[in-house]
Amino acid sequence: MTVSPYDQLFAAAEKRYGIVPNMLKALSRHESRTPGKPDWWPRAYRYEPRYWELFLKDDLRWAGKDPRAISASYGLCQVLYTTAVSMGFDKDPVWLYDPATGIEYGARYLRLVLDQVWREKEHWYQFEISAMDVALARYNGGGYHNPDDQGKLRNQWYVDLIMAEWERLKA
Repeated sequence: MTVSPYDQLFAAAEKRYGIVPNMLKALSRHESRTPGKPDWWPRAYRYEPRYWELFLKDDLRWAGKDPRAISASYGLCQVLYTTAVSMGFDKDPVWLYDPATGIEYGARYLRLVLDQVWREKEHWYQFEISAMDVALARYNGGGYHNPDDQGKLRNQWYVDLIMAEWERLKA
């Protein structure tokens, strides 16, 4: 089994939020990959300009704020700052670089998405996809038409990457 410097944090968060063991660790390994840096890079950062344009630029809560800070994902689990704020995070975005904080908000968000997926199971349950597949797709790309009316996940490639990483971590 591959060891990360944050295994205790991952295991505790997975247990606290009822997430299958090593799933958050697999998600984090992929999300925090940064060229030239070790796996599970806690200072991973990704600016999302399209997210700013589509959802945030006209929202008065973010008026006058730096889009590169607000419309960005941070840390091991690459949680969007606005997503963390929606779950009660009230600090500067750089606090999401802290491994314990990033893992906590990543786990909390994955649990929130999983719960939402189960509440909406009539929309996806008829297809041969799992709740975790839908949750991972939504963690990565939002819930809008995910899955579509034919049961296809817009970002199946992402789900496949995380599930393959999870399988490797279980071995």
